[in-house]
Amino acid sequence: MQIKGFRVIVIATAIIVTLALLFGIKYVNERFNIEKPLFKMYSETKLVLKPSIDKEGDTTTITLTLKKTDNLYSAYQDIKSDTEKVLGDKKFQIKILDKRSPELEEAYRDSQFVVYEALAKGNYTSIPAEVARYAAAKGAKAKVYIDGENIYVSLYKGDNYLYEIISRRNYQMGGAVADTMGSDNNAQRN
Repeated sequence: MQIKGFRVIVIATAIIVTLALLFGIKYVNERFNIEKPLFKMYSETKLVLKPSIDKEGDTTTITLTLKKTDNLYSAYQDIKSDTEKVLGDKKFQIKILDKRSPELEEAYRDSQFVVYEALAKGNYTSIPAEVARYAAAKGAKAKVYIDGENIYVSLYKGDNYLYEIISRRNYQMGGAVADTMGSDNNAQRN
């Protein structure tokens, strides 16, 4: 069969080869301009044990297993800043993994009420003392930091550590609470 003098098989083959080439170029671009520089950067930092990078649609999801750090806020800001330098204006999401224990999870679960109440009411001054109180009940130590975007909770006991980054984005000033609650332990840049 022919269309305007061209055989259909030749046209179909040309389309398939062109699409394969385009997808191949996209893969190579992502591999060498995104993944490789990110892996290199994360391997050079003293904060990251294990990075994982996934691309879904136009968003890059970066999952990082962090080492024990005394200042989660500072560590996260450094990682986010370095990631922005590599990715530029591309969308990304950072997910933080830790080395938690059942005791630390229980201490965090117990202290969530204080954190979310503070988010709802805008009363953040009670968070550090209350989280520390729940942590101490499990024999752990706590550190809490806050900025305009997130609340950073770190719990430590022995070799274990729990990191939670709670977004403040879902809460409006004045105490109105948005539809979702819960720590997604990640941050996004849209």
